[in-house]
Amino acid sequence: MGNSPFNVNNFIRQSGSVSFETEAVMPADFSDTTWGTYGGKTYAQCFSVRTELEFARDFPNWEAFADYFVKRRPVYRITGAQTCDTDSFRASDITACSATGKVTVANMAIPGGFQGNSIPDGKWQNDGMSWNDRKDCFTDVTISYVQYLEWKIEKVQEGTPPSPTKGSAT
Repeated sequence: MGNSPFNVNNFIRQSGSVSFETEAVMPADFSDTTWGTYGGKTYAQCFSVRTELEFARDFPNWEAFADYFVKRRPVYRITGAQTCDTDSFRASDITACSATGKVTVANMAIPGGFQGNSIPDGKWQNDGMSWNDRKDCFTDVTISYVQYLEWKIEKVQEGTPPSPTKGSAT
């Protein structure tokens, strides 16, 4: 590309990745009845209405129960690039690409000129932008986005987890 003005919709997909974040589960993560209830409430509800000491008293096996699970989510990263006329890439373009929070990203072209369906749907966060002003009056601009998907609880140990309570989960 070259001999074209900078345009936030002219990025060509350059690279991408899918990685995963994993965290230990907390009582507040069990907000549905999939993994059991206590007195008709989810573990998250029980945790939210008790002090830490009360929760520890009522759920003495909580840690042994939690050891059977992890919280995991996919993380998408995508990078796009374009080459534009140096005199068309202005401070206002830098400012426009500096939005924090979640944004809708225009589909990037795929190398070879293909258009559409090049990045997953959803809201993205700008992860960074860089540019290199070349001596031939062109500027190479690179922008990266990240998308964090929803956390999911996954059972990672075989067998039935012990009841987190003194009695059995209902």
